[in-house]
Amino acid sequence: MGAPADWWKEFFQGPFGDLQRQGARQDRSGYDAERVIETIGSEAKRILDAPCGAGRVALELSARGHDVIGLDFNPEVLVAARSAANARALTVHFRQGDLRDLSDLEAFDAVTCLWSSIGYFDEPDNERVLQNLVVALKPGGHIIIDTKAAETLFAAHHAQDWAWWGEGSERVRVCQERTWNALTGRMETEWTFIRGQEMRVCQTSVRLYACHELVSLLKSAGCGHFECTDYDKSPFRIGASRLWLTAQKL
Repeated sequence: MGAPADWWKEFFQGPFGDLQRQGARQDRSGYDAERVIETIGSEAKRILDAPCGAGRVALELSARGHDVIGLDFNPEVLVAARSAANARALTVHFRQGDLRDLSDLEAFDAVTCLWSSIGYFDEPDNERVLQNLVVALKPGGHIIIDTKAAETLFAAHHAQDWAWWGEGSERVRVCQERTWNALTGRMETEWTFIRGQEMRVCQTSVRLYACHELVSLLKSAGCGHFECTDYDKSPFRIGASRLWLTAQKL
Protein backbone atom coordinates (compact mmCIF):
# COMPACT_ATOMS: atom_id res chain seq x y z
CA MET A 1 0.00 0.00 0.00
CA GLY A 2 1.46 3.34 -1.03
CA ALA A 3 1.57 6.53 0.96
CA PRO A 4 -1.53 8.77 0.89
CA ALA A 5 -1.17 12.19 -0.76
CA ASP A 6 -1.17 13.87 2.66
CA TRP A 7 1.16 11.29 4.29
CA TRP A 8 3.10 14.08 6.00
CA LYS A 9 0.20 14.83 8.35
CA GLU A 10 0.21 11.40 9.98
CA PHE A 11 3.99 11.09 9.80
CA PHE A 12 4.88 14.34 11.54
CA GLN A 13 2.01 14.17 14.01
CA GLY A 14 2.83 10.56 14.80
CA PRO A 15 6.02 8.87 16.06
CA PHE A 16 8.37 11.05 14.01
CA GLY A 17 6.74 14.12 15.56
CA ASP A 18 7.39 12.59 18.97
CA LEU A 19 11.07 12.31 18.09
CA GLN A 20 11.13 15.94 16.94
CA ARG A 21 9.69 17.10 20.26
CA GLN A 22 12.25 15.02 22.14
CA GLY A 23 15.08 16.82 20.34
CA ALA A 24 15.95 14.51 17.44
CA ARG A 25 19.09 15.72 15.63
CA GLN A 26 19.60 18.38 18.30
CA ASP A 27 23.33 17.61 18.13
CA ARG A 28 23.39 19.21 14.65
CA SER A 29 21.53 22.39 15.53
CA GLY A 30 24.49 24.60 16.46
CA TYR A 31 26.43 23.48 13.41
CA ASP A 32 23.45 24.16 11.13
CA ALA A 33 23.01 27.64 12.59
CA GLU A 34 26.69 28.45 12.13
CA ARG A 35 26.55 27.30 8.51
CA VAL A 36 23.61 29.63 7.91
CA ILE A 37 25.49 32.52 9.51
CA GLU A 38 28.56 31.81 7.37
CA THR A 39 26.34 32.50 4.35
CA ILE A 40 24.37 35.53 5.57
CA GLY A 41 26.90 37.13 7.94
CA SER A 42 26.80 37.68 11.71
CA GLU A 43 25.00 41.04 11.58
CA ALA A 44 21.43 40.64 12.84
CA LYS A 45 19.15 39.48 10.04
CA ARG A 46 15.47 38.67 9.61
CA ILE A 47 15.18 34.92 8.95
CA LEU A 48 12.31 32.59 8.05
CA ASP A 49 12.87 28.97 9.12
CA ALA A 50 10.34 26.91 7.18
CA PRO A 51 9.47 24.32 8.21
CA CYS A 52 10.91 24.78 11.70
CA GLY A 53 9.76 21.63 13.48
CA ALA A 54 10.36 21.95 17.23
CA GLY A 55 12.57 25.00 16.69
CA ARG A 56 15.83 23.12 16.49
CA VAL A 57 17.69 25.67 14.31
CA ALA A 58 15.40 28.69 14.79
CA LEU A 59 16.32 28.80 18.48
CA GLU A 60 20.04 28.66 17.73
CA LEU A 61 19.75 31.48 15.20
CA SER A 62 17.79 33.57 17.71
CA ALA A 63 20.43 32.89 20.38
CA ARG A 64 22.98 34.35 17.97
CA GLY A 65 21.06 37.60 17.67
CA HIS A 66 18.84 37.10 14.62
CA ASP A 67 15.14 37.94 14.30
CA VAL A 68 13.54 34.59 13.46
CA ILE A 69 10.09 33.43 12.43
CA GLY A 70 9.56 29.67 12.55
CA LEU A 71 6.75 28.20 10.45
CA ASP A 72 5.34 24.68 10.66
CA PHE A 73 2.00 23.04 9.90
CA ASN A 74 2.12 20.90 13.07
CA PRO A 75 0.73 22.59 16.21
CA GLU A 76 2.20 19.89 18.45
CA VAL A 77 5.83 20.63 17.58
CA LEU A 78 5.14 24.37 17.78
CA VAL A 79 4.07 23.93 21.41
CA ALA A 80 7.43 22.28 22.09
CA ALA A 81 9.24 25.05 20.17
CA ARG A 82 7.58 27.82 22.18
CA SER A 83 8.32 26.00 25.44
CA ALA A 84 11.99 25.67 24.49
CA ALA A 85 12.14 29.37 23.56
CA ASN A 86 10.64 30.36 26.93
CA ALA A 87 13.07 28.10 28.79
CA ARG A 88 15.99 29.84 27.09
CA ALA A 89 14.46 33.33 27.31
CA LEU A 90 14.57 33.67 23.52
CA THR A 91 12.12 35.61 21.37
CA VAL A 92 11.20 33.53 18.33
CA HIS A 93 7.88 34.00 16.55
CA PHE A 94 6.53 30.51 15.95
CA ARG A 95 3.42 30.25 13.84
CA GLN A 96 1.34 27.57 12.15
CA GLY A 97 1.16 27.61 8.36
CA ASP A 98 1.54 25.77 5.07
CA LEU A 99 4.57 26.18 2.80
CA ARG A 100 2.22 26.25 -0.18
CA ASP A 101 0.77 29.57 1.04
CA LEU A 102 3.23 32.15 2.36
CA SER A 103 1.34 35.16 1.03
CA ASP A 104 1.72 37.24 4.20
CA LEU A 105 5.41 36.49 4.77
CA GLU A 106 7.92 38.72 3.00
CA ALA A 107 11.07 40.84 3.18
CA PHE A 108 13.35 38.27 4.82
CA ASP A 109 17.12 38.47 4.59
CA ALA A 110 17.30 34.67 4.56
CA VAL A 111 15.03 31.66 4.30
CA THR A 112 16.14 28.27 5.60
CA CYS A 113 14.58 24.96 4.56
CA LEU A 114 16.56 22.30 6.42
CA TRP A 115 16.63 18.59 7.22
CA SER A 116 15.19 17.25 3.95
CA SER A 117 11.98 19.28 4.04
CA ILE A 118 11.21 19.53 0.32
CA GLY A 119 9.58 17.18 -2.16
CA TYR A 120 6.59 16.19 -0.01
CA PHE A 121 3.88 17.26 -2.45
CA ASP A 122 3.05 16.71 -6.12
CA GLU A 123 5.16 18.40 -8.82
CA PRO A 124 3.18 21.67 -9.08
CA ASP A 125 3.03 22.12 -5.31
CA ASN A 126 6.71 21.27 -4.83
CA GLU A 127 7.58 23.98 -7.34
CA ARG A 128 5.15 26.35 -5.64
CA VAL A 129 6.89 25.81 -2.29
CA LEU A 130 10.27 26.78 -3.73
CA GLN A 131 8.76 29.80 -5.49
CA ASN A 132 7.08 30.91 -2.25
CA LEU A 133 10.31 30.64 -0.29
CA VAL A 134 12.06 32.83 -2.86
CA VAL A 135 9.21 35.35 -2.98
CA ALA A 136 9.52 35.70 0.81
CA LEU A 137 13.08 37.02 0.37
CA LYS A 138 14.30 40.55 -0.11
CA PRO A 139 16.31 41.08 -3.32
CA GLY A 140 19.80 39.83 -2.49
CA GLY A 141 18.47 37.60 0.28
CA HIS A 142 19.67 34.02 0.62
CA ILE A 143 17.77 30.75 0.44
CA ILE A 144 19.51 27.87 2.18
CA ILE A 145 18.42 24.28 1.59
CA ASP A 146 19.75 21.20 3.37
CA THR A 147 18.45 17.94 1.94
CA LYS A 148 19.10 14.48 0.67
CA ALA A 149 19.47 14.54 -3.11
CA ALA A 150 19.62 11.86 -5.79
CA GLU A 151 23.44 12.01 -5.74
CA THR A 152 23.52 11.35 -2.00
CA LEU A 153 21.19 8.34 -1.93
CA PHE A 154 21.78 6.50 -5.19
CA ALA A 155 25.51 5.98 -4.60
CA ALA A 156 24.89 4.08 -1.37
CA HIS A 157 21.31 2.93 -1.69
CA HIS A 158 20.07 0.48 0.91
CA ALA A 159 16.60 -0.93 0.41
CA GLN A 160 16.45 -1.58 4.17
CA ASP A 161 18.23 -0.14 7.18
CA TRP A 162 17.63 0.81 10.79
CA ALA A 163 19.05 2.99 13.55
CA TRP A 164 18.43 3.95 17.19
CA TRP A 165 17.05 7.45 17.80
CA GLY A 166 16.65 9.09 21.19
CA GLU A 167 18.02 8.23 24.61
CA GLY A 168 17.00 6.24 27.66
CA SER A 169 13.35 5.30 28.01
CA GLU A 170 12.56 7.38 24.92
CA ARG A 171 14.94 5.38 22.72
CA VAL A 172 13.26 4.28 19.48
CA ARG A 173 14.36 1.80 16.84
CA VAL A 174 13.67 3.38 13.44
CA CYS A 175 13.52 0.97 10.49
CA GLN A 176 13.15 2.01 6.84
CA GLU A 177 12.21 -0.06 3.78
CA ARG A 178 12.69 1.97 0.59
CA THR A 179 11.39 1.57 -2.95
CA TRP A 180 12.52 3.85 -5.78
CA ASN A 181 9.86 4.84 -8.32
CA ALA A 182 11.79 5.71 -11.49
CA LEU A 183 8.67 6.98 -13.28
CA THR A 184 7.83 9.62 -10.66
CA GLY A 185 11.27 10.31 -9.20
CA ARG A 186 9.94 9.54 -5.73
CA MET A 187 11.37 7.47 -2.90
CA GLU A 188 8.57 5.47 -1.32
CA THR A 189 9.45 4.43 2.23
CA GLU A 190 7.79 2.33 4.90
CA TRP A 191 8.91 3.48 8.34
CA THR A 192 8.60 1.26 11.41
CA PHE A 193 9.05 2.86 14.84
CA ILE A 194 9.61 0.45 17.73
CA ARG A 195 9.76 1.54 21.38
CA GLY A 196 9.54 -1.27 23.90
CA GLN A 197 6.52 -3.35 22.95
CA GLU A 198 4.93 -0.55 20.94
CA MET A 199 5.25 -0.47 17.13
CA ARG A 200 3.96 2.10 14.63
CA VAL A 201 4.19 1.91 10.82
CA CYS A 202 3.97 4.94 8.51
CA GLN A 203 4.36 5.48 4.76
CA THR A 204 6.15 8.39 3.09
CA SER A 205 6.60 9.46 -0.53
CA VAL A 206 9.23 12.10 -1.27
CA ARG A 207 10.23 13.57 -4.62
CA LEU A 208 13.98 13.09 -4.73
CA TYR A 209 15.63 15.88 -6.72
CA ALA A 210 19.08 15.88 -8.24
CA CYS A 211 21.14 18.97 -7.48
CA HIS A 212 20.76 20.38 -10.98
CA GLU A 213 16.96 20.03 -10.78
CA LEU A 214 16.80 22.14 -7.64
CA VAL A 215 19.12 24.71 -9.18
CA SER A 216 16.92 24.88 -12.27
CA LEU A 217 13.74 25.37 -10.19
CA LEU A 218 15.38 28.09 -8.11
CA LYS A 219 16.64 29.83 -11.26
CA SER A 220 13.06 29.85 -12.56
CA ALA A 221 11.96 31.36 -9.25
CA GLY A 222 14.44 34.21 -9.62
CA CYS A 223 17.67 33.05 -7.96
CA GLY A 224 21.32 33.11 -8.93
CA HIS A 225 24.79 32.86 -7.34
CA PHE A 226 24.51 29.19 -6.43
CA GLU A 227 26.83 27.24 -4.14
CA CYS A 228 26.49 23.50 -3.59
CA THR A 229 28.49 21.63 -0.95
CA ASP A 230 28.31 18.51 1.15
CA TYR A 231 27.13 18.87 4.74
CA ASP A 232 30.75 18.97 5.93
CA LYS A 233 31.54 21.85 3.51
CA SER A 234 33.47 19.66 1.06
CA PRO A 235 32.54 19.93 -2.65
CA PHE A 236 29.23 18.33 -3.54
CA ARG A 237 29.75 15.07 -5.42
CA ILE A 238 28.23 11.66 -6.04
CA GLY A 239 28.27 9.92 -2.68
CA ALA A 240 28.06 13.12 -0.62
CA SER A 241 26.21 12.72 2.68
CA ARG A 242 23.80 15.61 2.04
CA LEU A 243 23.28 18.58 -0.27
CA TRP A 244 23.76 22.03 1.27
CA LEU A 245 22.54 24.44 -1.42
CA THR A 246 22.60 28.23 -1.16
CA ALA A 247 21.41 30.85 -3.64
CA GLN A 248 20.52 34.54 -3.74
CA LYS A 249 17.38 36.22 -4.96
CA LEU A 250 18.26 38.43 -7.92
